[in-house]
Amino acid sequence: MRPGLRKALVVALAAVLATVVLVLPHFLSRDDAPGPADAPPSPSLPDSSESPAPTGGTPMPIAPQER
Repeated sequence: MRPGLRKALVVALAAVLATVVLVLPHFLSRDDAPGPADAPPSPSLPDSSESPAPTGGTPMPIAPQER
């Protein structure tokens, strides 16, 4: 095996090993704290099945356009 190829394989293997060591604990962690995905839906956001609530205001008049 050529020395340049061997060095390239060692560097590539070290990079893969470092990535696994840094990323694997993130996937193996057992975090029981509720995250954003576990949170109940916000009451301020309307449900898609509900009709929008009336605002009770009067519509804004449209200003005439100058020509």
